Amino acid sequence: MTTHVDDIAVCGGAEFLEKEYAFLSGRFGKISVQQPPFNHCGSRYNKVASSFSIDQQEFIDRMKVMDFKDLGDDQSRPLTPAETSTLRRSILGGLLWITATRLDLVADVGVLQSRVTKATVQDLHLANAIVKKAKMAQYRGDAHILFSHGAKAKRTSYSTSHSETLAAISGLETASLVALRLAELLVPTEKPTLLQLAALQEAGAPFLPADAMTDCKDFYSLTTGGSSLPQDRSQRVYILAHREARLCGRLRWVIFVPTQSMVADALTKPMLSRQLLHLLSTGQVVFRNEDGHPLGAMPPTTDFNEDDLEAGDKKWINTMMTTADIKAVQSFATSGTWTTTMCYILDIKFKLLVGGHAVRMADDTRTG
Repeated sequence: MTTHVDDIAVCGGAEFLEKEYAFLSGRFGKISVQQPPFNHCGSRYNKVASSFSIDQQEFIDRMKVMDFKDLGDDQSRPLTPAETSTLRRSILGGLLWITATRLDLVADVGVLQSRVTKATVQDLHLANAIVKKAKMAQYRGDAHILFSHGAKAKRTSYSTSHSETLAAISGLETASLVALRLAELLVPTEKPTLLQLAALQEAGAPFLPADAMTDCKDFYSLTTGGSSLPQDRSQRVYILAHREARLCGRLRWVIFVPTQSMVADALTKPMLSRQLLHLLSTGQVVFRNEDGHPLGAMPPTTDFNEDDLEAGDKKWINTMMTTADIKAVQSFATSGTWTTTMCYILDIKFKLLVGGHAVRMADDTRTG
């Protein structure tokens, strides 16, 4: 349910909608009801197949591509007050508005917004290019967004390892929040108590496992105990927090992505990137594990202290894991193939091939 003054959008079953209508009519008198398609808070609500869609395509179609032929060839020239006003009001305001449903534009708009106070002719052309991109049909698609975020890092990183640690903690917090919200809907108990929800927050939901993937070997070694804890105090605390999440069950797998599956490598290195060519030609991102490549997982436990967190995986395996636990982990750690098909930016369908057996996520919650 979303509200804007006296305009309310409600999604639910027929019985729930009838109760809401009766309650609001009894409280405020006669009210009008609209079924999809309708507009609410600048977005268009439509019925599609067995679900609903929300888009701002009508607003995007009305956005204008500006003609900047008279700005000259000097791309570094600072904008005049009038030109800056055009950037802020005519272009940037509209672009900020459509990021509510066009998450593929968030990064571009964020960069543009950070340059408003020192904008140049080049920034006006960049704004125009983003508007053109928003109008292109190939950038449209369907997605079920669980979480979105776009912002510059608020902390200065002292090393690649430090920046990767900050990113991992941000991802962990997001995954924990999303899992908790979904668990509240899917938990078998009709009305879970605050104590039950707190337990899910602390130990994670077994039926909604969260996995962490990283291409930073240094961070992988830190979170699994392969390397000693960093001397930097803030990074040290974050690494311990990540290890704690693995031990208590909030994180299931920590997966070190092989170099052969790193799609973005070719953007910064001179190389022939088969995975990037595959993405550009088919729209698919393929992750494949390699022989002898590590996958880290630990059985959940609550019986540990700070010394255990500092010790790492080797001590945990020797002192906490049973033979059955080790065999269960080994059955998943064989070389196999993960294929992730991206139908759009975030419309992701998963399929995991482990040991030659294909398992869909809906059939087995151990896969992700």
